[in-house]
Amino acid sequence: MKIREFAILVAPIALICLVGARVCAGSPTDIRASNTPAAPTLTVTTSVTTVTASWTTVAGATGYILYYAPYPFTGLDSIGSGDVGNNTSFSATLWPGAAFFVAIKAYNSAGSSDYSNIELFILPGEGP
Repeated sequence: MKIREFAILVAPIALICLVGARVCAGSPTDIRASNTPAAPTLTVTTSVTTVTASWTTVAGATGYILYYAPYPFTGLDSIGSGDVGNNTSFSATLWPGAAFFVAIKAYNSAGSSDYSNIELFILPGEGP
């Protein structure tokens, strides 16, 4: 067997060993990160001036945080959030012409998920 053929044969085995060692010998941080919940999937509906955000239940989540920002986006300081507990929907009555981006994160004692999909809603009518 030539050296090149040997290297081609051994490379996948070395990769499998490396990945296996990383998983088996991961640090507590790696293990903790793997216990964070997955990101929920968000749906936003509107009816006149009522907005309802609902999202999928995430296994292992103990709660959810709703994030919102005005449209058009005016900067990081304009992002707001609210802990909605273990509810999987939230409704609010806003003003005609209100426009916001909305996203949700799931959390538990290990940390929080990535953001869900980000939804934009614009209510009919003129703004304030």
